[in-house]
Amino acid sequence: MATARFKYQTKVAGRVRLNFTTRLFTLLSLILVVSCSSKLPPCPPNASPTLLIDRQTLLNDLKILSADSMEGRKVGTKGSANAQDFIAQRFQQIKLKSFEENFRHFFKYGSDQQQGVNMIAWLKGKQYSDQYIVVTAHYDHLGKKGSRIFNGADDNASGVSAMLSLAEYLSKNVPRRSVIFVATDAEEDGLHGAKAFIKNPPVELEQIKYNFNLDMVARGGYRKRLYLAGTRKNKQLNSLAAKSINQAKVCLRKGHEGRTRIRGASVQSTNWDNASDHSPFVKKKIPYLYFGVDLHKDYHQPSDTFENINADFFTASVETIVNTFRLLDQEPIDQ
Repeated sequence: MATARFKYQTKVAGRVRLNFTTRLFTLLSLILVVSCSSKLPPCPPNASPTLLIDRQTLLNDLKILSADSMEGRKVGTKGSANAQDFIAQRFQQIKLKSFEENFRHFFKYGSDQQQGVNMIAWLKGKQYSDQYIVVTAHYDHLGKKGSRIFNGADDNASGVSAMLSLAEYLSKNVPRRSVIFVATDAEEDGLHGAKAFIKNPPVELEQIKYNFNLDMVARGGYRKRLYLAGTRKNKQLNSLAAKSINQAKVCLRKGHEGRTRIRGASVQSTNWDNASDHSPFVKKKIPYLYFGVDLHKDYHQPSDTFENINADFFTASVETIVNTFRLLDQEPIDQ
């Protein structure tokens, strides 16, 4: 998740005194939650994955992408190149098609014309092959600072690993529509990989029917929640979300949409519509679904490591993501 949009900090020692307005806002929010809770299915007491994906492969992909050898996957570094090689290898193993040699799509961004590399593969649909769903997950992270490595296990090796498991599932259970898988680069610097994809897509932009974005899906926090965004202004996707929530193997809730408040050392307002790689799709009026968890104490810290993810929650999250994609693929073609 991009640095420029979130400046999350852990709470400093001492009490934070809430003013009257904040207390009132909190009370009203609690009342609203209680009043709406009867309309939602109860959260599973524990994450309960089934067998849509291979758990060991999923966890192994995450472990490799967040290893010290990837050096935090910062744009333009040896660690980034290592991540690209691994993603290309997995695309080949899954037998996905490529638009460019070795799945690499190069782009330039910023005043210094930094080079980024999107990793793009695709799978042909069996019924509506000229209609595309674009799955995005950024593979870049913050790199190294001195001797400290920012491994970015949750952010966002988890999303890329989830995308690879989804691709593997779909290669064996071919969807109706064609699917483009994009491991984006330079998300942390300002969503530049997603912007480059939208600016120069490998298919006509009008053929892209949905964006399916995965960003931080491995740690549900003490509430063990996974959030689904993109439904608020789309009745069709709102209905789909209700089905997905009822079938979820994890505590799935609609959220992370529009402008909300994040509490860290201070209360900050965040526009989730611009929070990750779905943003450039939103600006082109392409419907999207975005999966992600809440920010946590290890966000953008060296402690965001494989050892600190919740393996059961992560597996159940990816099961839920795969099932939601299956529901999405069954939606009517005409928008």
